[in-house]
Amino acid sequence: MDALAESGEADVIIIGRGGGSFEDLLAFSDERVVRAVAACPVPTVSAVGHEIDITLCDLAADLRAATPSAAAEIVSEGRDGLLGGLAYLASRLAAATRFITGGKRSQLAAVSSRLVHPRYLLEQGKMRLDDLSFRLASHARLRLTEARADLKHLAGLLTSLGPQAVLDRGYAVVMKGNGVLVRDPAQVKAGDELDIRVAQGRFGATVADSDSDSGRRAKGGGRRKKR
Repeated sequence: MDALAESGEADVIIIGRGGGSFEDLLAFSDERVVRAVAACPVPTVSAVGHEIDITLCDLAADLRAATPSAAAEIVSEGRDGLLGGLAYLASRLAAATRFITGGKRSQLAAVSSRLVHPRYLLEQGKMRLDDLSFRLASHARLRLTEARADLKHLAGLLTSLGPQAVLDRGYAVVMKGNGVLVRDPAQVKAGDELDIRVAQGRFGATVADSDSDSGRRAKGGGRRKKR
């Protein structure tokens, strides 16, 4: 196909074969063949097998013929027949052009009747922009006020629920020397060193004894005890 295209002597190339089995026609679906047909600069006609046989060459070619004989008839059609077909297509093209042009003229006339002065459009746009700017500023102020109120409420809630607030109510945080939080008397035994945090600071303590049933007593620095 490349040689025929480069020679400049071929007006059309027919890729054809008579009927055959699926395996016989498989070569006409080979990727290299299909790409060559699609890239060929000369008009191509695919005429492989019979009417019911479809190959990828049929899809890549410029025209598909049912059989090789039909392809020969198509490319050898008489001059008068071709000229007649061209004349028919030209008349249809002219009629379609007149129809489209007439429709577009009607549309243009309808649009022209509804056109307004650009100054009016600018004034309307400016008024709408001023209105939107005012509404946006009002909405922003309202949202800012609401956000401040929400933030103040959340800050107060956070303060009331924070660890320091719990300590201010008289509770204490008891941790072992390794930093593990003590939640159960069974976690400690007599002699363990504890770190106790209260509202106003922290102090150390030593466990005197521990009983998970009756509670615990802790002696701080030999001077204070904590249950």
